[in-house]
Amino acid sequence: MTRRQLDSAKLPDNASRIFTTVDGASINGHHLSRLQSNEQIHDVVVGAYLKILAASKPETTRSFDTQFIHKLHNDTHQQIDHMFRMRRTNTKKDILAYDTLLLPVQKPGHFVLIVVQPRQHSINVFDSLRPDNNHTQEVESLRQYLLHVAGDRPEYQQWTVDHVTARDMVKQRGGVHCGIYVCMIAHCILAGLPICLLTPDNISSCRQHIAQCLLDNTVQLMTQNNVVLSTNTGTPATSEECKGDEEDNPHIQMDTDQDDTPP
Repeated sequence: MTRRQLDSAKLPDNASRIFTTVDGASINGHHLSRLQSNEQIHDVVVGAYLKILAASKPETTRSFDTQFIHKLHNDTHQQIDHMFRMRRTNTKKDILAYDTLLLPVQKPGHFVLIVVQPRQHSINVFDSLRPDNNHTQEVESLRQYLLHVAGDRPEYQQWTVDHVTARDMVKQRGGVHCGIYVCMIAHCILAGLPICLLTPDNISSCRQHIAQCLLDNTVQLMTQNNVVLSTNTGTPATSEECKGDEEDNPHIQMDTDQDDTPP
């Protein structure tokens, strides 16, 4: 998609025009306009971008919509199971067989990312605005559902919960960028890159990247040699200054199967 097409999404007359569809979710001009502006993004944008991310690694990664955690709290486990059976999209595979589960959580005026890594039996919580918020209710609802899915399998009876603190990532500046952080933290995790690459200085670059990926309905994961983020001054972000993050941040299990050659 061209710059002109992205700009056209900002026109008031195009607010309701559907520009693209991602896994059944329609992205209109209003969604894209907020994404490209200094505004809170819509939950459909967060969910759609994570769907595209998961599609880049379909055998190892699965994403959920922003309301899934709330469904876990309000519905029975049997109702959730039935919902999965009715959808029959990529749900034939046991969710515990994936390496990574991406669960965005929409709260009043805020987005949080929960990442489950079944092989490590870990639940990781990323809150870019309030890193010290434990989100106990959401985490416990998720843990109980994972135990339900596990059944009698002994290897899935114990789960560790880690909350990524302000020491481990750069806190967002202002209250409107949390959805962007959710999208790009998930990207960094799948790409095996340190999440400290994401800073307030490259949020504008992140917004443009997400908009382009939605319109193209695909994403090329960043690599150590191809970090698409840039600062407000146009300087490319670099992972060199973040070296050592994986060792300093043991609860984030970075993927290691990503090479430096674009697909």
